[in-house]
Amino acid sequence: MEFSRFHEEIHPMYERLLNNRKEWKALGDEYDAKMKALEEEKKKEEEKMAAQQELPPLEPEFSRFHEEIHPMYERLLNNRKEWKALGDEYDAKMKALEEEKKKEEEKMAAQQELPPLEPEFSRFHEEIHPMYERLLNNRKEWKALGDEYDAKMKALEEEKKKEEEKMAAQQGSYDKLQWKNSPL
Repeated sequence: MEFSRFHEEIHPMYERLLNNRKEWKALGDEYDAKMKALEEEKKKEEEKMAAQQELPPLEPEFSRFHEEIHPMYERLLNNRKEWKALGDEYDAKMKALEEEKKKEEEKMAAQQELPPLEPEFSRFHEEIHPMYERLLNNRKEWKALGDEYDAKMKALEEEKKKEEEKMAAQQGSYDKLQWKNSPL
């Protein structure tokens, strides 16, 4: 405060800062009020949903005085038990299905990550042995193709080397001719 009182240029900036704090405080309070209202509304909605799911049992005194209502009350209680049993059975089935699905997914993942084929394994399994032999033959074919390519490349390099030697020999003979014909 003391500093801003003596500096006219700083005083307006200082006042804007104070006003800005007030504005942000008001905005913060408004936000807090909205959040509190939303939380209360959510809580009321949850309580309403819970109340709808849990029906209170009928009073025994009420059914005692009304013989017509008593059988309906009994059927209602039995119906609740049946629905509860059906719900439990459904939950058990869903849990079993989820476990089965999880096992299937694990099985599929295991099939995708097969270990390399071992010769000892293929020796004892007739279904795999032909596949293993084709694999070995395929390797031999690719090895043969690779050897052919290497031979061709070696032959090309030798030809290139011979041409370079020939060019160097021709260049050397040209240099000798020039040396002999030079006036010096």
